[in-house]
Amino acid sequence: MKQTLLLALVCALCVSALAVSIEKRGDASMEADSFTVTGTETYADAEAEQEAPELLGRGDMDSSVAASKSASVSASARRGSRVVTKRNSEFTAAHDQAGKALAAAADAHRALAAHHSAIRAAKKTLRDLQKKTAGLTAKAQELTNAASTATTKSNVLVNTDLTPASDNDDGKVKVGAGCTPSGAAWVQQFPTSSSTNDLVEPFRSNANKFIAALKAAGASVSIAATYRPAERAYLMHYSYKVAKRQIAAASVPPMAGVNICWNHANAVSGAQAMVNGYGIAYAPALVSRHTARNAIDMNISWGKAITINGVTCNAGNGASSSCMHKVGAKFGLIKLVDDPPHWSDNGH
Repeated sequence: MKQTLLLALVCALCVSALAVSIEKRGDASMEADSFTVTGTETYADAEAEQEAPELLGRGDMDSSVAASKSASVSASARRGSRVVTKRNSEFTAAHDQAGKALAAAADAHRALAAHHSAIRAAKKTLRDLQKKTAGLTAKAQELTNAASTATTKSNVLVNTDLTPASDNDDGKVKVGAGCTPSGAAWVQQFPTSSSTNDLVEPFRSNANKFIAALKAAGASVSIAATYRPAERAYLMHYSYKVAKRQIAAASVPPMAGVNICWNHANAVSGAQAMVNGYGIAYAPALVSRHTARNAIDMNISWGKAITINGVTCNAGNGASSSCMHKVGAKFGLIKLVDDPPHWSDNGH
């Protein structure tokens, strides 16, 4: 459209220039035709009289033609001007439409930018919610563990009998008059079960299936512990702490149904005798998967390669064979590598 308008303007300028040229030419012709030669300076009177009518006629004719052409050119110039005006109006309208289109595009761009910003904000909110959910899940697990610990500790008596010691008292206070001092004799009390029947479901069935598969493949299985009573867990836990001097004997809280004297002349050696009798290698928990009936301690060994559920494990034992650990996991028994005989529902 721009090219058309420019061409029209050029044409109009050319027409105007042509009109001016013709008008100048007509004026020049008229001046030439109206010129009268007198005297003998240039022409003879006879020749002047002979040529005058012809010159006059030709001058009139040229003037008429020039006037006609000038009128025609003026009309063409007016038509060109109207065309230019029309084209200019069209160009102005097109320019306005283009401006509106650009404004609409700018609005659309701003809307798109706002949309992208909203999406980014939504994604950030989702990530924050996921983090909070993970934190709440971890907190819920902590509360569950704390509740389990509180359940066990609820059995611990808070009313300590502060009876002064007698003869070998070194100024310390004895806990629980008439109680039995700590020592190896306590190891036989509150025995740990070695039966899978004392486990809870589904861990009980999972353990039975794993053990059956091991024996069917030719492995040797010896169960040392399944369910551990809370009283035995209490004795194991605090005998280890006293023996390792992690807690003073006088600070050990008593437990209902366990009439043991922790604080006596041979408190540390008595606690160590219990540790040896229990065969404790790692600090035992007061609340564990054993007390929750979801753990089993067993010794597993095989002298040649065996295959269970399509997995072949070379000769070895359950404590160190990573191959057998994978097999156990398929049955729902997770190996605690740091504790040689220990398997549980969650690896703890």
